[in-house]
Amino acid sequence: MSGITLINIGVNVRVIHVLLPLIFFGLLIVRFRWLIKAFNKIKRLKLFKVYLVLLLILLYTTLIISPETVSGFKLWMTLFINSILGLVFYGVLLEQKINISFFNNLSYLSVSIISLIVVFQFVLSVLGFYEPHMFGKNGFFMLGRPAAFFGDPGWLAYWLIIFSLIVFENRRIGIISTFNFSLFLICILFGLVISQSRVGIFFIGLNFYLLVLHKKISKKVLLILIGVLAGALLIVGIYFGLLKIPENLYYDIVKLRANPRFYDAVTIYSEFVNSGNIWFGNGLGSLDRLVEIYPWRNYTDSHNVIFIQMLNDAGIIGVFVLVYFIYKLKKRLKTRIGKIMYVEFIILLCFHNIFPYFQLFWFLLPLIFVLDRKYEEEFKFY
Repeated sequence: MSGITLINIGVNVRVIHVLLPLIFFGLLIVRFRWLIKAFNKIKRLKLFKVYLVLLLILLYTTLIISPETVSGFKLWMTLFINSILGLVFYGVLLEQKINISFFNNLSYLSVSIISLIVVFQFVLSVLGFYEPHMFGKNGFFMLGRPAAFFGDPGWLAYWLIIFSLIVFENRRIGIISTFNFSLFLICILFGLVISQSRVGIFFIGLNFYLLVLHKKISKKVLLILIGVLAGALLIVGIYFGLLKIPENLYYDIVKLRANPRFYDAVTIYSEFVNSGNIWFGNGLGSLDRLVEIYPWRNYTDSHNVIFIQMLNDAGIIGVFVLVYFIYKLKKRLKTRIGKIMYVEFIILLCFHNIFPYFQLFWFLLPLIFVLDRKYEEEFKFY
């Protein structure tokens, strides 16, 4: 997926660069069956029309209002192609041969292997053979924050959170043995601590509480006490200077007002109001204009908070359509795990936004709805 580097030998080879030719030839072989199946399932839905409205709003603002019309139109085309790619993923995942057992194996192995890669990268960083994300500023001993091949710990968090949820749920319903689950927990614990993804640690801890400890009151209380104690020890260590806070944690704990995400959100909102285009926004790619006004910030065509980006790109009308679309999507979910996964996915978009240009978004969104359907079909107690 975009943002996920498969290998790096001077030139980034991303997963999507490998997948796109395979997907294209796969579509030819099956005579576009996956795409047609997915399209037939959604074309009559009111939600499909709502999404088309959002696309048209973005196209209008990009062509008429945006100061970056050419680059903005390229971004719109990226969004359009990604939407089709999302339909393809949806059609593939709907195949009957892809069942809960397949997702269980995929989740268990992918999360475990990725976590071990993070540990391996940290070891290489200690030995001086590798410089991970934010090397010299963040992470233990200023050795950076390894993120496997995802490029950023925030993007890594999406995979770990969504797929660990599947493992937790399958443990709850008895699919995974105690021994295998214990090995999984050890792997993901090391991966989380070393990558230092705050949202990853929070949501995976929360999901363990909600799913694995479901209806186990005494163990829930124990987990809460452990969390409170760990937090207290962290605060005491910071207060007395026993712990050196990495830059990313400093802005979360000590100086929240200077947090780059919060600072950028306030700045983008202020410039959005000053632009005068409050109803339909400034168009795709227009965030780039802020580089000239604030050269000390590395502004790109997207922002970490999805609603701030959509406010700038599509205005109040666009945000309203997006919120309506998100709400209506949630109403279609039937299972408890599907609803938990979806809500956390939307919250993650407010910390490390991957909509609309990252193919990872267009894989995970259909995955959530396919999982919801398959859990409901295979396990009647849902």
